[in-house]
Amino acid sequence: MKKGQIAIEYLMTYGWAILLLVIVIGVISTMFSPSFLVAEQCNIDKNNLPCNAQVYNEGGDLKIAIRIVNGFGYPVKFDQNNIEFTLDDGTVVLGTIQGNAVVEQGEDIIIRGIFAGKEKSPNSLASINVYIKYLSCAHEINPECNDNDDFKYEKTGKIVGRVMQ
Repeated sequence: MKKGQIAIEYLMTYGWAILLLVIVIGVISTMFSPSFLVAEQCNIDKNNLPCNAQVYNEGGDLKIAIRIVNGFGYPVKFDQNNIEFTLDDGTVVLGTIQGNAVVEQGEDIIIRGIFAGKEKSPNSLASINVYIKYLSCAHEINPECNDNDDFKYEKTGKIVGRVMQ
């Protein structure tokens, strides 16, 4: 048997296994990178104010949009002067409300925030703390949904999201 033929047979026999091993190692190293293991979350109040969030770059700014569903058994009112987003570097911005501030049971509201000049790398993770103060408009205690400190409640939560371009 010639040396060249032995080399070819060796590559044909073991080459596929080596190639498969390289592919498997590549996939495993991608799956187990630290950013891949961190779960995205939107956690304000899982039962009464479930949410989902989107974090994205636009025009050099980092923007966030969260959709909050009213899971209470009564309407609630959000005040954009009492909605804050805090980025992991300590930057605080006020949220703006899109749509009606009074949210009926089962309906949702979109709240947006803009971190000017804080663009992050695409596919990186952004960690944002959320502070929301809302007014209970329960028919038993505040049927007119009047602005009264006795019926205001606070919630804090955390959003971790992968930055989209």
